[in-house]
Amino acid sequence: MSFIVSALIMILILGVLIITHELGHFWAARKRGVGVTEFAIGMGPVILKREKTLPDGSPGTKYTLRALPIGGFCLMEGEDADSESPTAFNNASRLSRFLILVAGSAMNIVLGVVLCFLFVLPINYTREHSVSVVEQNSALAAYMQEGDEFISINGHRILFYQNIPMFLELGQSRPSYDLVIQRDGQRINYSGITIDKRDFNDGNGARFGFACAEYHKNTFGDKMGYAVRYAADSCRLVWISLGELIFGSAGLGDLMGPVGMGGAVNTIVTDEESNTFGRIWGLLSMGILISLNLAVVNLLPIPALDGGRIVFLLIETIRRKPVPPKVEGTIHGAAMLCLFALMAIVMFNDIVRLIGGGGP
Repeated sequence: MSFIVSALIMILILGVLIITHELGHFWAARKRGVGVTEFAIGMGPVILKREKTLPDGSPGTKYTLRALPIGGFCLMEGEDADSESPTAFNNASRLSRFLILVAGSAMNIVLGVVLCFLFVLPINYTREHSVSVVEQNSALAAYMQEGDEFISINGHRILFYQNIPMFLELGQSRPSYDLVIQRDGQRINYSGITIDKRDFNDGNGARFGFACAEYHKNTFGDKMGYAVRYAADSCRLVWISLGELIFGSAGLGDLMGPVGMGGAVNTIVTDEESNTFGRIWGLLSMGILISLNLAVVNLLPIPALDGGRIVFLLIETIRRKPVPPKVEGTIHGAAMLCLFALMAIVMFNDIVRLIGGGGP
């Protein structure tokens, strides 16, 4: 029973995020004078349909609810075919088409920032970046002292305290670290240093030989800034994960689809050690991650995604003439089949993990 509830929650989360994305396209298309043929929630067979007629009697936008709660779309006039209509997508200016294409991801980012603010709103204190303890027998003792502040680790800017142990942990796969710290207002750069991880048994959790024990009381403005940094950090983590997938540090087995997300939601919902607030906080964190993932992934230069369409727009700008719609449509269609195949593999892996009891 709990898994059914979790599945419904997951469908609701995905539904809100996808509708937000498609509403971005829809709103931008309307603002730029491009006709929208259909605005659909879900995929597959149509369950409900409502169609508006324009004042001149011609068909307007068709609003549909479809059977499969796994997506949605905003179909614009002349999107994948030649059209002589002045309101067709293919006849809109390049600037208009670009704005329409990025509007979906922009809306997911805006929603992600709003969710981040709700996430950090209850946080009244945040830990400072400045070091308060340095273990004398640690590798960092040769480079850092009390009062130093972490600026970046291996090129990754430190946005808040949680970044420090995370990027130090990720750096363990590398032979050495590049570290930028700030001391007495001056920046110091260290390149190619070794930082070992072990238990120092000092009560501060200093696995790398340091601890940041100072806390800052957050004002309302601090929380707004924290929310923006949290959203930026979440987007950065998507890029880092994609890099690990491309360069082999992670595999397809590490990807998670809707089934795996449903399992993660079930873990949050059924956590007996968490209260109602904790469960809501956990679901909010997942909503942030999915929303910003959706924004970033959709802008990747892959055909069938918004980023792929932007690439064709760039090619058109360079060539000073569009790629034939039939050719572009064929490429997008082939890419869509590959994406569906990838989704099927990810879904299969999710199901195997759940059946095997391995968790999400």
